[in-house]
Amino acid sequence: MSRSAAKILLTVACLVLLAGCAGQAPGPSSKTPIGNAKLDADNTQIVYPIDTYGMTWRDVQKVDYASEVLTNDCLRKKGSANPKLPYEKPSYKPFPDWTFGYWNADFTARYGLGESLIPSNPGTKQLVGSETLLAAYDTCLKKTELPVLDHLRLVSDGPPSIVFDGFHASVNQALSDPRGQKLRAQWVTCIKKEGIEPADKVQLGLRLDSSWSNEQLYKAVTVSATCSDQLKVVQGLANLAAGFQAQYIHQHEAQFVEIQKQRDKILKKADQIIAAHGG
Repeated sequence: MSRSAAKILLTVACLVLLAGCAGQAPGPSSKTPIGNAKLDADNTQIVYPIDTYGMTWRDVQKVDYASEVLTNDCLRKKGSANPKLPYEKPSYKPFPDWTFGYWNADFTARYGLGESLIPSNPGTKQLVGSETLLAAYDTCLKKTELPVLDHLRLVSDGPPSIVFDGFHASVNQALSDPRGQKLRAQWVTCIKKEGIEPADKVQLGLRLDSSWSNEQLYKAVTVSATCSDQLKVVQGLANLAAGFQAQYIHQHEAQFVEIQKQRDKILKKADQIIAAHGG
């Protein structure tokens, strides 16, 4: 598993506990205009207004790769090399966006949760197998890692970015808004007809059984996705979140403009690093 993939999985855990991840923003109101979020079915991603100011998943892959390149330079000065670098090319599919539960039933029927899309990095095994190399890698990475400014990842050694805070606050608000609760109630009714139970009374996760086979897991996830697709649950909740985000961006416009500038500088630096190393 790549370093970025591991962080994505940690983010998924965070999304399950959104209340603990959210930033501060205006309370939900039925008067909040519904925004526009785009469902990218080809990549099973949801594109929000707040993403205009942060990094896309493609940007994140590029920045992570540039960080691995710099880490390799650092390790070479110590007489070693980064065993992960040859396998870290930014070309793999992103982990699916399950913020509002499962959707895109065609995808889930084929890939289930989507964990099989996360590439396994052979260099990681070599890295973990050597305490000396792992310690050197961690030391170098702390010195060279470029910050990622997107709505999923916490900034290393610092407070959450306003993109992260605004996103998670908007998700909480969409779920607690009466319109969002109505959509969720429709989804619950739909999955229960197929014998599937929700994980809790707020989110759109499922009560999964660890003893299930992959076939049973894929079936349950696809039932949930089919219900969401038919009822347009994810689209509706994402649009609500987009409306809250528009308000949040307006209230913190100067900070969002500033982080957009930071993002552009980081991406420019990443391009320069990759180009200088023949990428």
